[in-house]
Amino acid sequence: MIQPTTILKPSYAQNEPSSNTTNNTSSSSTYNNTTMSSSSSSSPMSSQDIAAELKRIENSDNPVDIATLAYIWGYPLISMKRMTDFSTSPNLSASHGRGPINTLIHVRDLPNASNADLVHLNVDTLYTIAYLDLKKEPLVFQVPAISDRYYTEQSIDAYSNSFKYI
Repeated sequence: MIQPTTILKPSYAQNEPSSNTTNNTSSSSTYNNTTMSSSSSSSPMSSQDIAAELKRIENSDNPVDIATLAYIWGYPLISMKRMTDFSTSPNLSASHGRGPINTLIHVRDLPNASNADLVHLNVDTLYTIAYLDLKKEPLVFQVPAISDRYYTEQSIDAYSNSFKYI
């Protein structure tokens, strides 16, 4: 029988020795270095197995399962908040991808290996970044007519889900 353990485990964490033997280690199914449940197999879980495990813990009253769901839900928000705080900090000089909230920050040089503050999807693309605070009022984003080059504007939420392209 598969016994649930922790669904999220740091990739650097090691399996703990089994309590019933001194030379054995507990094996676990992993997916991208994420422990889902104890089993005798060490192969990655399929997407169907992961979906089934998530469905199981969504309906669980087990405190570990509830904490796991809270972590899955909350970690992206904390990660985005940390990135926003770093990128908009008044204590850091405005530079590659950094600047005040509600300001378009134009990255005018192509990224290279020395630009370690932000992850860039393409090394041949110039970016404009903005962290927008919409608590007080909505903001209007106007784009002038651009006919001599291709551009796109992607709007993402705190979970990095795209909700609008211009």
